[in-house]
Amino acid sequence: QGVSSAASDVYKRQMLRNALNDVIREQDSNWLVYGEYSGFHIFPNHEDIQITIDSIYAGRVHYRALKGGTPAHLIWKIRAGMILGGVDVVAWPGGWVSGIHTEDDIAITTEAFRQLLVMIREDRPRT
Repeated sequence: QGVSSAASDVYKRQMLRNALNDVIREQDSNWLVYGEYSGFHIFPNHEDIQITIDSIYAGRVHYRALKGGTPAHLIWKIRAGMILGGVDVVAWPGGWVSGIHTEDDIAITTEAFRQLLVMIREDRPRT
């Protein structure tokens, strides 16, 4: 018997969030990817605040830091970088994932995110 659609949705969402957070760790970035239900949210942590996924889920992070705290130029840079990698995300920034997304879709999204983080790092002014 196959996996139910609802179970597949949960599995795919968590698989994507985990893969994106793995990329963040690989790239030694301070960003986070979090989300519940069908959404995933990219938190670019442009102010370099001390934050964890657990603190977000526990409600210890002010909503303004999560919703509306990212400058528009960075949101559009994230969106453009993901589009260059073949993935269209929404402008909060983040997106949706469900059971209809294949493991190939998740791999493409993960690679686009990896390329985005490299691009962002290379674009930072050197001190």
